[in-house]
Amino acid sequence: MSATAHGLIADAPRDQDPRALLARAPAALRTFFKISKAWELRSSEERLLLGSPAESTFYRWRNGEGTGGVTPDTMERLSHVFGIYAALHRIFLDAARADQWVRRPNTAPLFGEKAPVMKLCQGRVADLLDVRRFLEHVAEGGF
Repeated sequence: MSATAHGLIADAPRDQDPRALLARAPAALRTFFKISKAWELRSSEERLLLGSPAESTFYRWRNGEGTGGVTPDTMERLSHVFGIYAALHRIFLDAARADQWVRRPNTAPLFGEKAPVMKLCQGRVADLLDVRRFLEHVAEGGF
């Protein structure tokens, strides 16, 4: 999956035609659930990353039974998850190590010695953006 990661990097979707944005929802959700599997996310964590959709909506998305209920906010969240995934695969040459990063305690001040997944699953888009920026900075040689 790391070979595809480089194609996932995109700015967060803002000020775009909602119809055009939502047209990408099926592929975006499929990609999200592949990343989720690689990161070994629980259903509750997946829902938080997606913005806490209704449980029935979430399971329809997960089962590939439609994209009803996907919003521009959901798409922004997905964009950040894709950016995080891509940055991790630029930082770590070993795909397994990149995917395990979200579950390992981290001493960076952003994470307070907790696993990054805890920061990612606080439910706020800002937390996803913070982690994405942190990782992109590291990937560019920072820290």
